[in-house]
Amino acid sequence: MSRDTRLHRSGAAPTTTKHRPAIGAAMAAAIALVAGTVGAASAGTTTGIPGDLACGAVTTTSSNSGSAAAVTDCTAGTTWQSSTSSSAHVNINLGSTQALDHLTIVWGSGYATKFAVRTSPDGSSWHTQTTVTGGTGGTQTVALPAGVSARHVQLLLDDYAGSNGYVIDEVEVFGPGPTGTPSQSAGPTTSPTSTASPTPTTTPSAGVPQTVVLDGATLAATRARLQAGDPALTADLKTLRANADSALTAGPWSVTDKTQTPPSGDKHDYLSQAPYWWPTKPATASNPYGCPYVQKDGQRNPAVDDISDHKERAQMFNAVYSLTLAWYYTGDPTYAQRAELDLRTWFTNPATAMNPNLDYAQFIPCSTAVRGEGGIDFSQQFTDVIDATALLDNGAPGWTGADHTAMTNWYSAFLHWNRTSANGQAEFNATNNHGSFAAMEEAALAVATGQTDLARSLTTGVETRLLPGQLNPDGSQPQELARTRSFHYSAFNLLALTRLSMIGRHLGVDLWHYSTPAGGSIVKSVDYLIPAATGAASWNHPELDFQPYAATDVIHAAAAAGDPKAVAAQPKLPAPPGGDLWALRPAPEQLDPIS
Repeated sequence: MSRDTRLHRSGAAPTTTKHRPAIGAAMAAAIALVAGTVGAASAGTTTGIPGDLACGAVTTTSSNSGSAAAVTDCTAGTTWQSSTSSSAHVNINLGSTQALDHLTIVWGSGYATKFAVRTSPDGSSWHTQTTVTGGTGGTQTVALPAGVSARHVQLLLDDYAGSNGYVIDEVEVFGPGPTGTPSQSAGPTTSPTSTASPTPTTTPSAGVPQTVVLDGATLAATRARLQAGDPALTADLKTLRANADSALTAGPWSVTDKTQTPPSGDKHDYLSQAPYWWPTKPATASNPYGCPYVQKDGQRNPAVDDISDHKERAQMFNAVYSLTLAWYYTGDPTYAQRAELDLRTWFTNPATAMNPNLDYAQFIPCSTAVRGEGGIDFSQQFTDVIDATALLDNGAPGWTGADHTAMTNWYSAFLHWNRTSANGQAEFNATNNHGSFAAMEEAALAVATGQTDLARSLTTGVETRLLPGQLNPDGSQPQELARTRSFHYSAFNLLALTRLSMIGRHLGVDLWHYSTPAGGSIVKSVDYLIPAATGAASWNHPELDFQPYAATDVIHAAAAAGDPKAVAAQPKLPAPPGGDLWALRPAPEQLDPIS
């Protein structure tokens, strides 16, 4: 069957913008540390603390600018004092882009109890790197996230202790590596809520990865077990390395590989066809798709594979995840470097990068309907990519601050598309597994881009918006049981909800123990699958292709959360094809892909 290379579809419906949490007015009055000129920084470090990039830098402030130079004059013997306004700013210009690790603030008698640090490549577009609350003054060390590079650093001072404004003796800015010692020790050294960035090496740093679904502390403990030669992990590591070795020679992949062109005329837009929709007429020259199409739930139309984006997206996600985990556990730089190539090719290289939208995902030929359902192409697995980049931020060789920034910017743009586009909003408002995955993906993107309040709101929101209609008191999931692949989709919805529960752990939200007004819960719904998954009972609902291992990972996740029935079931769980790798990647995956 021949096809046109241009897929026709009318324009998307007008989009609306959802309201987002506002930044506090005082915080928005930016206090900028913009790191100084190359000459000043280089000259200053000879007389100040070794490695201090801000020593001798040109400095400006929001008030009392005559003493602004005291902030970066390489000595704690002089001070800058602001006016009594609750917001102020200090600008330090380093003159060139520098890799940044942390900064040290030596406070005088008036110190900030709340402030944020932001960075910028040009002094106009700013990115929040960390927020500090509960400041106690003295000498305060503020760690920056991994991989930060910038010419400008911005400190947002939000509130001060005392009655005479902010008083700063010195600000010192350091990159990775030897950092000297603080200018003085007038008080305790404290850190913000984020962890310090690791020093880039050919092996992972000793720090805990700031992953979103995966638990960084668990990963670090597992790596320590491997380094100690724990025989219980030997077989799993061999399997993981085999997967990663295969990925070394696959790809890289790009949305520009496809032969078709989306309706936008831009091959950088992702394109896929709805998998369960079929033609009703023979293809002809005047009707090349055989329209109109009808839905056959659970029956996959092989024609969807004619468009390469969907398949290549899955291959890329799997490869990046395996390669990055293999690097993290072994330290072999070839794994990290290949994952970096794959990520840059798909997301950040201008010649091959995907535009951050799914406007044409899961289109139905000859239909102009808004297709929110296409969001599942990414949401079902995109958190693997987010966690992979967090692992690379933990000291991967060749992974730079520019890479970190480029991926974070892509995440931000993609989150914005999800929150504001007609397709993204339709998917988010779905009440079945599609809505669960949309909420989970948006929460993960919000965490990855530093929007903690939004992430928390998205996570708690499912308690009233989704769970009461999804989870029956007996553990059944009525919307998924109505499908022709009811076991698959029951496990699939729980895949989204268990991942969201793991994201909630980072946010202080406990979805595992939440009960709906009727008594439904995520744990009960996992337990509902256990008899069929372990072979103790048959599955008495429609299922075109029953695969008991589909539920293995969600049962592992519930066991890790303390569910006694799941703990007892683990020894009886069937291993999925390719082996059970939960010990090395303890986050639920879709183990029986059908699309």
